[in-house]
Amino acid sequence: MDTTDNEEALYAEFEKALSKDYQIDGRLGKGAYGQVFKAKCRKDGKTYAIKMLTANNDRYQTRELEALIKLNLLEESKRNFIEYFKAWFLEVGNVQKLCIQMELCWGDLKSFVFKNRQFGPQVTQAQDPQFYQHVFQQILNGLVVIHSIGWVHRDIHPGNILIVNSNPQRISDIHVKIGDFGLARCIGYKGIQFNVSCGKTLHPQLEQCTPAREGDSIYSAPELFTTTYDEKVDLYSAGAVLYFISRYPEENENKWITELKNLIQGKVDINESLVYKDDKKLCSLIKDLRRRNPNERPSASDAKKYMFPEAKDSTDGKKAQKIKFFARKENEDLRTCSLGEFTFSALKAEVERRTRVKASQLRQEDMINCEKMRIVIDDDEDVEKIFENAAQKAQEGRYVVVVVTEKAEEYNTETRQISSGDIMMQSPPDTV
Repeated sequence: MDTTDNEEALYAEFEKALSKDYQIDGRLGKGAYGQVFKAKCRKDGKTYAIKMLTANNDRYQTRELEALIKLNLLEESKRNFIEYFKAWFLEVGNVQKLCIQMELCWGDLKSFVFKNRQFGPQVTQAQDPQFYQHVFQQILNGLVVIHSIGWVHRDIHPGNILIVNSNPQRISDIHVKIGDFGLARCIGYKGIQFNVSCGKTLHPQLEQCTPAREGDSIYSAPELFTTTYDEKVDLYSAGAVLYFISRYPEENENKWITELKNLIQGKVDINESLVYKDDKKLCSLIKDLRRRNPNERPSASDAKKYMFPEAKDSTDGKKAQKIKFFARKENEDLRTCSLGEFTFSALKAEVERRTRVKASQLRQEDMINCEKMRIVIDDDEDVEKIFENAAQKAQEGRYVVVVVTEKAEEYNTETRQISSGDIMMQSPPDTV
């Protein structure tokens, strides 16, 4: 039996083993350590990604589950990391398998850059907002969170940056999350290393790390395969991702790997390869992230402050105030939501999280001139206007209500023209 036959037999066995609770709808991907399937749950009718690994008590499997569970408990991580639902053991063809049920995403960043239907490879040239800025800020947000709890991902590359929405029509619609925690680990501290010499600084002593097993190693920091490294390994890899999403568009995918190898060897003139050749901040940050000495690389938080000085980390001591609002699917009850970052992608992520719907359209439901109307929410400006005085009005019992639909519909053109700034707030029903 050849490899293809083996794979088909395994697919059939997995499909049979899960048939009671799930309907398998194809394989999403496979790697050296497992496969990922698209599966529709018979109980709730929703479609998920199920990762299947051979259960062997491997420390990497334990760490992957631990990372997913810990991150899933953090409110600020839900927008930045693939959502975890549950895990269980399953007998597949007399072999014990570990199944991990996760959020289903459209695809990965690499596939999106080369194959998206709306922009094509020219997506890296997109403006208002610029593609690299919109995407990389979300990646840095995720790295800030995971590093704040003492974990490192160790396998950051375009294939592990996942696109949540299926067919974004504008750059501002693109929502990315960090996925695949198969190589993630916690870097703990053994304590304080004392030196009795006068004037010496006390340093926290890291526990010794085992060299990482090889992931997508062309993106990996040089120190990752030693016993001494920290969260800066993720920043080195992030530098390659930033270069990838800001370089001049190239339709041939194979040329990218050659170009990346040349970048590692210092054979690429970064200034000349970027779409925005005059963007000094961009060029400087890529060079700093790609430094071989980890002590010379910025942290995720510092990189974010440098590139996006107006943005705030959700892990900072003083968190942004969160505004309570309500969301619901068509003809269903309201769900309580909260929003601390007033952008379209943040609103969409929170609504999707609470309603369990992959949104294609968001609208605000409100009373205007004694008539109930729905106002399309399209971009960051709409969100800012809607929530401009939301905290004050909430004290009066008037809340923002957002309705989400899974399929785009035709709406009254007059509704689209209504200014969000003129919208009155709505009181939720007594049943909520």
